[in-house]
Amino acid sequence: MPGHTPIDDLCEHIIGACIEVHKHLGPGLLETVYHEALKVEFGLRNLAYIHEYPIEGFFKGVPLGTVYRCDFLIAEKVLLEVKSIEQFKAIHVAIAINYATLAKKPTCLLINFMELKLVQGIKRVFPSRSFDAL
Repeated sequence: MPGHTPIDDLCEHIIGACIEVHKHLGPGLLETVYHEALKVEFGLRNLAYIHEYPIEGFFKGVPLGTVYRCDFLIAEKVLLEVKSIEQFKAIHVAIAINYATLAKKPTCLLINFMELKLVQGIKRVFPSRSFDAL
């Protein structure tokens, strides 16, 4: 596929793992259950991850310490935020964009496990400004 990147491939692998978890557990569970199942699935797929990845904030170039924790950082490249909610709201997308921006990562996946069909609960967001601006 033209323009397909290694990050796109990694996102496909992550989404595949999420679909597998959803296929076995279904919707309606607590986010923590999906976290634990994803840790197992990522291990089975040999996807390196950090759970509860700390993200440092800045104000006028001054570090504020860890201000966020994204659910997962996978393969040191893609952030993953897991939700089990009725529907995404603008604030969920805004937070994911901030995660990607502050963590200097190329993308963040938002996955809503509450959906009956998981593919309807997948959003991919990108940083809001250049990494050099941080």
